[in-house]
Amino acid sequence: MNFGYEILGFGSFPKGGYEQAIPAGADGVIESPTNYIDIAWDSQNPNKGIVVYSIATGGLNGWAVVFEISGTTISFGTPTTIESTAQFRNTNLVASPFEADKYIVGYTRYSPDAGAKVLTVSGTTITVGTFQEAMATTAGDNVNLKLDPHNDGKFYFSWRNYDSGANEATAAIGSWDGTTISFGTLNQFGVGLSGGHGGVNPNVFLGVDPINENKALVGYSSYGDATYDLYVHVLTVSGTQLSGHTNGDLGGTTITAGAYQDCNSESPSSVSCEWHGTESERAFVVYNGDSGNTRWQALDYSGTTVTAGAVQNVHAGDRHDGQMVKNPWKDDEFLFIYQSVETGESNHIKLCILTGHATAATFVKESTHVIQAAQGTSPRLDFDPHQEGRFIMCYKDADNSDYLTLALGQLLVE
Repeated sequence: MNFGYEILGFGSFPKGGYEQAIPAGADGVIESPTNYIDIAWDSQNPNKGIVVYSIATGGLNGWAVVFEISGTTISFGTPTTIESTAQFRNTNLVASPFEADKYIVGYTRYSPDAGAKVLTVSGTTITVGTFQEAMATTAGDNVNLKLDPHNDGKFYFSWRNYDSGANEATAAIGSWDGTTISFGTLNQFGVGLSGGHGGVNPNVFLGVDPINENKALVGYSSYGDATYDLYVHVLTVSGTQLSGHTNGDLGGTTITAGAYQDCNSESPSSVSCEWHGTESERAFVVYNGDSGNTRWQALDYSGTTVTAGAVQNVHAGDRHDGQMVKNPWKDDEFLFIYQSVETGESNHIKLCILTGHATAATFVKESTHVIQAAQGTSPRLDFDPHQEGRFIMCYKDADNSDYLTLALGQLLVE
């Protein structure tokens, strides 16, 4: 059987069907107990990127380190502190798509604000820009930062904020120029998220339309009718561009949210949202649903109206804390990496390929395989923009003192 990919450095994978046998030892380990991790390849320099994380001891300070690839070996520069005045939580990391050695990291400091800063790399040295709040004086979580594919230097930013206890989904347009981050006007919207700081299923998620400029979907779970439902809005951006930028016309910064669409009553959490590559106005979500099942849904929009496809089952009885990431080389293929809590598996890290359809609600799932056959948490991955099908994964290895572990993978290229 051809499973469609190989994993570098993990002997638990079957040899049959892979392009080549890769020796063990290709994974890199940062010997610090970690939380809130993310990873990104450099958009211009091959075989290089950075990973960000917080160290569990010492108040959850934020750190970043450069990784470099030589063959199947991962090496690291010297870790740099990127947040020392507050806690580093709910991080999202992206690489600038048009500048070498530049990254934007969004996160919550929890005391009390959400925002972003620029990280600049020279060799393996990281220079840290100034943190810019998106909304001051109000704590939040569930940060999402996604690049605008239509405008260089611009991104969408969403989170759940605790403004006056309302716990509303909030979005803003952000941009960077050099090492300066700016945000447009905030938009707070949606059904108030129930439960306060410790509320069940407070998930907020975001997806940016790669075809239609100034369109995005934002969603969240909220309490209604005695159950948590999945609500989705279409966001439309208009207005004056952020001033003082050298990257050309960034488009507007004013967000208008359409009426919410109640897409299911599955008590969703850990939601990932990605778009079909060429089919306009179609996105897919994967999330934890009822009865410990992992679900898939297609979301289509027209104007500001969202139509949800029928709920599909990805895994029965196997909830996840994971991430779905689109393969940039294919329109309809996604990698899904997650922490399994299926009975008897004790938080294994798993990976599978999901293929969405341009019109149908259904999907195709390839065989699921264990990457880490022991306890692991917080898995994340990113596709290499320079080598088709190659990706890098990171996760916290609970069987190795919660150390941050990286490993390479390769999709089979037809």
